[in-house]
Amino acid sequence: MQYDATGLYIIAFVLINTLIGLVYARRVRNSRDFFQAGRRLSLPVNAAALFATWFGAETILGASAVFVESGLPGVIEDPFGAVLCFFLVGRFFAGAFYRSNCLTINDYMGKRFNESVAVGSALLMIPSYLGWIAAQLLAVGLILQHVLGIDSTTGLWIALLVSLSYTGSGGMWSVSITDFMQSFFIIAGLLLMLFYVFPDWHSIMTALQRLPAGHWRLLPDGNAVAISHYFAAWFTIGLGSIPSQDIFQRIMAARDEATARRSAYVSALLYLTVGLLPLLLAAGIRMQSDVSGEDFILQWLMQQKEQTFLQVLFVGALLSAILSTTSGAILAPASVLSENILRPLFKRHAKKEGFFLLMSRLSVVLMGLLAAWLGFSGQSIYELVGMSSAFSLVSLFVPLCFALGKKQLRSSRGAHLSMWTGLLAWAVASYLESSIAPLMIGLGSSLLAYFSAVIAERWVSKK
Repeated sequence: MQYDATGLYIIAFVLINTLIGLVYARRVRNSRDFFQAGRRLSLPVNAAALFATWFGAETILGASAVFVESGLPGVIEDPFGAVLCFFLVGRFFAGAFYRSNCLTINDYMGKRFNESVAVGSALLMIPSYLGWIAAQLLAVGLILQHVLGIDSTTGLWIALLVSLSYTGSGGMWSVSITDFMQSFFIIAGLLLMLFYVFPDWHSIMTALQRLPAGHWRLLPDGNAVAISHYFAAWFTIGLGSIPSQDIFQRIMAARDEATARRSAYVSALLYLTVGLLPLLLAAGIRMQSDVSGEDFILQWLMQQKEQTFLQVLFVGALLSAILSTTSGAILAPASVLSENILRPLFKRHAKKEGFFLLMSRLSVVLMGLLAAWLGFSGQSIYELVGMSSAFSLVSLFVPLCFALGKKQLRSSRGAHLSMWTGLLAWAVASYLESSIAPLMIGLGSSLLAYFSAVIAERWVSKK
């Protein structure tokens, strides 16, 4: 009966969450409302939405499993890379983004370079999200398999339908409000779970002391290969997620520029503190049990048959984290597809806002279906997330940085060459299984290509 009761509570939680998202869908009047919530979000709501951007399956399930096997070196990418990303966005990018008043980050790059760069960056950005969304859908499938006893494939489709129901109807309004509420469930669920696993301070110290000494090593070995992989771990999300539409949307949804910057800093602090909780839980549970696998925390929890309330709260927190990440991740590429690819193709309907709002909602559905297809590829949650961030780092980060800089260093040719050269170099290095981190090769190639184009243009102009 414990499993039945837990399952019923979880179903009720998901339905209430979906209903709230649908209620706020009534605020949507046009595509700016749909993608940026009318630029009216307060600091608490906007910071919670930013925090929930990535705090999902890869942090609670993926990173915790990696931590007990590899220690801190294995989880630099997430959560620590995410903290770095939020801090850098708040310090260097949020103000420029907000003042641009653009609908997508590709629009911003188009303003700073030209329209062809906007389209090219959009074509590269859309695929980068599919792995991220697929990872979240897989995680919900695993949860529903444990809680309701259904197969993970069915669970994946249920997760997709729930996410599409309120994301497709309410856009950023629904995503932001549900993110705000879900953040409370995430923190409360993780804290209660922590108190259950560790009844006193002594038990925490015992669990940490039993971990191998190498678990706490934050610096790499002195050889070039180790150093390249170390920085690749920091850069994958730390830099690779800066040129992302989901971050841009949340920055632009703030009610003013100061709120946008502060939201990024608050999110960095939240991610640093709350992101450590799953790692502590993993250490404590591994000390008490021999369960294994990427979802071993969930396996252990469902074995505690007398703890129905704990199961409900933690699984609710887990679903909150995943659904918030999924909805935002689906909305981001949908906005790029709708605004930067489809809108230019339908210029004759430019004054028909209802037409573009419908197109935006259909784009949400299409992104969800493509991600579900990728979810059946057999890759792990952590691998899918890392692949998505690496894709945007090697292709979009360098052009975005120069877009923020002085006009003399902006080159549309350089932006195109940088995007495609970095992506190609990364793909080739990955295929050849380079000992040097392929991501670093791709990033270096992207930077070199941009400077080469700038130098060539200046040389030609002098002639």
